[in-house]
Amino acid sequence: MKKQLSLKIIFIMCMVNFSFAQLVDNGYEPLKVGDTVPDITLTNLIHYPKKNVKLSDFKGKPVILDFWTSGCASCIESWPKMVSLQEKFKEKAQIILINNYWDKSKVKPFIEKRMKLLELNMSILPVVCGDTILKKIFPHQTVPHIIWISSEGVVRAVTTSIDEENLKALVNGRNITIPQKKDSAKIRDFNRFNEQKPLFIQGNGEEQLADRLIAQSVLTKAVPGTIDGYSVYPFRARRLKKGEIITVINAPLEGLYLFANKNNASTYCINRTLIRPGRVVLEINDSIKPEPGYNYQLTVDKLTPIKELQEKMRLDLKKYFGFQAQWQKRYKKCLVFSIADTLRISYNGSKKAMFIMDDVNFKVSGTQSLFPGHTFTMPDIIDWMETMIPYYADLGYPILDETGLKGPVSLEVETNVSNYKALDKALKKKYGMRLTLEEREVEVLVIGD
Repeated sequence: MKKQLSLKIIFIMCMVNFSFAQLVDNGYEPLKVGDTVPDITLTNLIHYPKKNVKLSDFKGKPVILDFWTSGCASCIESWPKMVSLQEKFKEKAQIILINNYWDKSKVKPFIEKRMKLLELNMSILPVVCGDTILKKIFPHQTVPHIIWISSEGVVRAVTTSIDEENLKALVNGRNITIPQKKDSAKIRDFNRFNEQKPLFIQGNGEEQLADRLIAQSVLTKAVPGTIDGYSVYPFRARRLKKGEIITVINAPLEGLYLFANKNNASTYCINRTLIRPGRVVLEINDSIKPEPGYNYQLTVDKLTPIKELQEKMRLDLKKYFGFQAQWQKRYKKCLVFSIADTLRISYNGSKKAMFIMDDVNFKVSGTQSLFPGHTFTMPDIIDWMETMIPYYADLGYPILDETGLKGPVSLEVETNVSNYKALDKALKKKYGMRLTLEEREVEVLVIGD
């Protein structure tokens, strides 16, 4: 009887420990690097033999959880790399894609379209559709959000990207050297900065200081793991009754000078590429090695036109770096939109408002719902391509409009948008429009000694 009672107690204690590792008050606890991942069940899978699978089924090999959304261009552009890595590591590691927002009915056709148009075998990557559990365990505000789990089930890293060298290190039990992402469930915490307060002062700034602040500028090196890419936040300072704050986060030297010298600086711009392709030329001494990125903030205690703020910023940059910047005409290779018959794509007001531009959709028609009365024009299309589609930013060619279209347009093609030759072919076939690589004289910002 005593032996039977002991076995029952041991069994109950094991169940308690097991349950605690998975649940806290029937809720999931957020995990951090170094924590052990509970043996949760991944549900609503596609590209996998089972509809549901436990994480323990992958025991003995590392697991990569890649959170993505349909609106994240860099997430989707990373899929060919993910496929390549899965093919290379085969049974040594498992990459799993996670979508928190869509069920199978939306995820499946979305991926199948890209498999066809991009000629990509996504079937080797399991996809969790409509996840509700993992997002509680790994809360985040931005994607890409990539979780690195060791073969022992321990969280080893949280990043925004993945590469072969670090995946190999994870497989072999070595340390991961890729920069860690700083993210959280709190929207104000996700980039480790509060852009409405002075940076790095008394825990980012106190209200007592704000009452006495007249002007301040701060320049620092970029902080690894904050917002990926370039983000700009110039706007009315809510904590100052009459004030302005410009914040530039994780921008290279060229990005700082470009914003300080832009002729049409936006009053609000977040998570957009600051540097337009091919628009900045750096002509400085080879011995000078700028940092990969910088954070800059300028605060003034009165409402000030952006032009004046830019002048103050230029003086700061001159003082800190010693470089001058000026706009010049230079001949460069450019991607040029052109068309023989403009009537084929002119918007006549009959179509429903639409703006869908991602890796395989190039669809524009109607008016912008966020800004009633604002119609979609060629400059809108080019602005989106240069700032929101990583392929064109990386390609480095300025995009020019030589169509002669002055008003709204209607375009609708499905192709590999992240390939200008494929886009050119699709636009030519349907509308007679071209997107070709040409030599043109364009205005560029030249930064020099």
